[in-house]
Amino acid sequence: MKKSGLLRLVLMLPLLTACGLDNGSSNQPVDTTQQNAAESSNYEPPKSSIKRGGLLSKAQSPKKPTQPAEQQATTDPYLARYDKARLDKAATMHSWSKLSIGSHGVEAYLTTYWARGLTHIRAAVLGSRENLSRFQRDYETLIVHLQDDNCNSLRIANIPVKMMKQETSAKGGIPTLSYEGQLECSLEEYEHVAQWFLEWN
Repeated sequence: MKKSGLLRLVLMLPLLTACGLDNGSSNQPVDTTQQNAAESSNYEPPKSSIKRGGLLSKAQSPKKPTQPAEQQATTDPYLARYDKARLDKAATMHSWSKLSIGSHGVEAYLTTYWARGLTHIRAAVLGSRENLSRFQRDYETLIVHLQDDNCNSLRIANIPVKMMKQETSAKGGIPTLSYEGQLECSLEEYEHVAQWFLEWN
């Protein structure tokens, strides 16, 4: 039986390192070397807003293709442009290293995957209910930077804190604020993402 040409979510890959954040009252990163490197660059990444959506759902059992693999390749523009193994790798759900927002005693998590011209993301902030309430009160926006290994921001997404959904984390029932959405991003850009960086205001 021929393998399905459909993209499927699979288990998360190992965590990658990310730029560190300040554990004090400031919302700026401790690593001034990375900050200076980013500021000195003339690169201005395109800012994209992400749309609310029911993304990053649990992996489901694969469905039988409605078309032969050869026919799918001719109708799917991405299969026509890229090797299937490359697309499957990009479509693998990736969990990035957690970042701390020390001033409010909470931790931020990011999960991503790429499919059909979009980077799908799930951003989550975990902490006590008291700390999450204080975080919601003090800040309006989470600014997610997807960066290359030189800390250059390839894509930037602004997440309204008031749009984050309250839930209970699977990690021991920890209270959580989460947001799921997507932003436009080429496969080449996504393949160069090596870490993430977080700001808030």
